[in-house]
Amino acid sequence: MKNIIIFVWTALFGLAIGSFINVCIYRIPKRESIISPPSTCPVCKEKINWKDNIPIISYILLKGKCRKCGSKISIRYPTVEFLSATILCINLSVFGFNKDLFLFSSLFLILLAIAFIDFSINIIPNKLIILGLIIALIFSITDGIDMLLKSLIGGIVGGLTLFIIRFIGNKFLGKESMGWGDIKLGSMIGLFLESKLTLISIYLGFIIALFYGIFLIIKKKSFSIKPLPFGTFFTIGVYISVFFGEKIYNLYINYFTNLKI
Repeated sequence: MKNIIIFVWTALFGLAIGSFINVCIYRIPKRESIISPPSTCPVCKEKINWKDNIPIISYILLKGKCRKCGSKISIRYPTVEFLSATILCINLSVFGFNKDLFLFSSLFLILLAIAFIDFSINIIPNKLIILGLIIALIFSITDGIDMLLKSLIGGIVGGLTLFIIRFIGNKFLGKESMGWGDIKLGSMIGLFLESKLTLISIYLGFIIALFYGIFLIIKKKSFSIKPLPFGTFFTIGVYISVFFGEKIYNLYINYFTNLKI
């Protein structure tokens, strides 16, 4: 019973955090304050009453529409709130109540905001990258010099790997293949995950991006597609690698170890 209560409170906290992340997703790219003014309808600019701002529940009760003007509310809002609550509950279940819970929850929630921003407008805000860098360094420093060095090496590996890929991609395509925001994101991920899991995250991100690109080409029947939101795909790659990265790495090593040439 005690565990159920803990998970319920964790989910409620996650919903509240998700509501705040929605504010960040909407306001940070616009360079607006995430603290004030209070939330308003983006269409009629009417201040949203507290009873219409309850995560997920208000969206359901209002049938996805603004109470004042009737304009449609993006499905993104309850989606982010649900994902935020889910992330915290899964992390609590996997890591327990310890340092890793706060470390990976911080990473996942920052990436959640980045993923939705990058997917919608192809921008990875520096503010979120800097926040992630600071949090990762704080956790690394508290674990001693060895962990700090591993973290810094991971940051260099993540950023340098994507820089090289960007350089080759630019030469091959004759245009910008990847933004600088993706490279900075790679460094941030590296500080959190260290080298091995960072490379796995990047690899998985590119695989997902490949399938998404093929989907767009088939859908539009054209090879002319807009720049891919790699930040979104790297986010998915990080989620997978944190929980399954070691297994993926071991499968990879075992395959090539047993491969007969």
